[in-house]
Formats: sequence, C-alpha cells, structure tokens
Amino acid sequence: MLLEEQRTNLVTDSSLTTIGFTAGVSISSTTETNPEGIDFCRRLLSDAGTNTNGHRILVTASSVNNITVSAFVKKDTHRYVYIGFGGTGNSFTALFDIDPTVTGDRLLGQGGLGTHTNINAGYQNFPNGWVRIWAVGTTSGTDGTTIGLSPNDSTYNITNWNAAGTEAIFIHGVQYEDNVTFPSSYIPTFGSAATRAADVSSSISGTSFSSWYRQDEGTVFVNQTSLSTVPQDFATVCQFNDTTLTNVLWLRKRSGFSQWTVGGESGLFMNRTINQPSVLSVAYKTDDAAFAAEGTLTGDNSCTIDPNKVEVLIGGGTSSTTYINGTIRRLVYWGQRLPDSTLSTITQ
Repeated sequence: MLLEEQRTNLVTDSSLTTIGFTAGVSISSTTETNPEGIDFCRRLLSDAGTNTNGHRILVTASSVNNITVSAFVKKDTHRYVYIGFGGTGNSFTALFDIDPTVTGDRLLGQGGLGTHTNINAGYQNFPNGWVRIWAVGTTSGTDGTTIGLSPNDSTYNITNWNAAGTEAIFIHGVQYEDNVTFPSSYIPTFGSAATRAADVSSSISGTSFSSWYRQDEGTVFVNQTSLSTVPQDFATVCQFNDTTLTNVLWLRKRSGFSQWTVGGESGLFMNRTINQPSVLSVAYKTDDAAFAAEGTLTGDNSCTIDPNKVEVLIGGGTSSTTYINGTIRRLVYWGQRLPDSTLSTITQ
C-alpha cells in the first residue's frame, strides 16, 4: 500500500516524445519495454567526435525553490548517467552507475556548477535492468531538468567531452517536482503537467479487526524510512491506544533528539539514523515491553503497559501533526509478545 501526499509532475511530456536536447546527441523511439510494462521508451545516443555539454536532454524550466528531478534509465551501451537541474552556467547534478552488474551503491557522487546546492540524491532498482534515479537541490539555472551521459565514474558535473558515437541509454518517465525534497512515485504526463491527489487510506473495524488484533499483547516489525525533513516532533510509524493519548504505546521518532522511541508507558529509546532505512521491532505485554533496531535490543520489564489498547494507527498518531512523512516498506503484526531473542533476530 502506497500512501502519498499531493504532488505534481511539471514535465509536460514524461515519455519524452517532444523534448529539447543539446548538440552532439540524438533521440529515437524504441520498443524496449519500459517500467510500466509498455513496449516503448526513448533512446539517447551520443554523436561521434562532438565536444558537447554533457550529451544530454533538457526540459526547460526554472525555480527558486527546492527542486526534485527523477527518471527511469537503463543501460544500452553506456553505464554512467547523471540527472540534475539547470545548465552549463548554474546547475546541480548527481552521477550514477546503471550497469546491471553493480550490486553496491549506484550513486557515485553529487556535483554542480555556479550557483547551486546539493540536498540529496538516490535511486531505486527496478526489474529488467531499469533504475529510477533522482536528485534534489537548488540552482539559479534555467535549462530545467537535464539527463545526460557522463564520460566516466568521477565527472559529477555537466561537462564537454568527445564521445565515440556508440554511447547510449534508454530513458523513460522523467519527473520534475517543485518545492519538495524527495521524489514521489511516477506521475505520467501527456502534453501538460499532471497532479496526483493525496492518497487516503481506509480503516478496518469490527470483527475484521478484532479477529486478529489482541489488546493485551503483541509484536510489530517494520522496515521503514523517516525523512530528515520531518516537520513535527513525533514522527509516528505506528501507535496502539485507547483512542486517546492517556493510554498509548507508539513507535516514533523524536526529531529534536534524533531518536527512535517506544513511547507512552514504556519509555524505551535508542539513537537512530534518520533519512535512512531502519528495521525496527517492538513487543509489548502487561508490564513487559522490548524494542529492537538492527539487531540491538533494549527493554524495561518493569514498565507499566495497560492492556486496553483498542485502536492501531499506521503511518501516524492521534494528532494530525504526527504523521511519519516517510515510507513503510513492510509492516508485520503478531498477536503475541515474541521473545527478546526473536526481536533481535528479525531486525538484523
């Protein structure tokens, strides 16, 4: 289940059938299957012997805000690809190695030209050799979204270089989101900018809920990422309560202290790294709770746990300002208090 805030893709033609590009590169359509499962994408091919600025495409735009750009790319004959925003005077970029054999970190580094800041960058591997790459920053450059071929694994900026004329990659699903610091899922566009409305989750109640949920004990495992830009002090992954904050057990991040805490009665906490994936588990039972993260366990068997927790909230708490502002890759619930050794094992 993917729940996201409202977002807009400002690239008006995300499949790149009508785009601008620099001298020294050609664009063509291919029947390579794209990440949407359609036999269509665009191929970017360098021209031989042309000393040009980055052998790149560009989707002209400008912004004074934080800018997030993303795209799906796949190796054809070339492995070093950058994505960014701006131009040869002012721009921010991030460089990636998209070779299918890479098993480590594909992000090689971030760079820029002129007036710019680098905020973040990352990637996600997709089937069939596709990689979604993204970069976040600010710049006064006006060339807009730019994706191009880098000559090697250490040139992080848009630069002039002579290509052999055989360097090529596949591209699909270009996205530019303004005034945000992380990418949302792909929003296709067909001639104009498109907006995806905020997602709203449903609720489970009655016997559909009580048939598997226990008020007196339980265990939760979660693989999640909470962003460093969380605006509130209690970024809640999940919360067990009696519909009020009087009797509550929550798995949350205290932004002021950069800690993950199992709050309420238990008072268990440990320092965690925000804006990075984290594997966590909390187990509770009357007067018996424990918390584990990446295999490390902490617990306090003397803490008072009231069993009357009739509600479970995922991705936020009872307050509208305690949402996670991140992603939950996996969440598992057991209707029993698993042993401490199990908590350590499942979070390793």
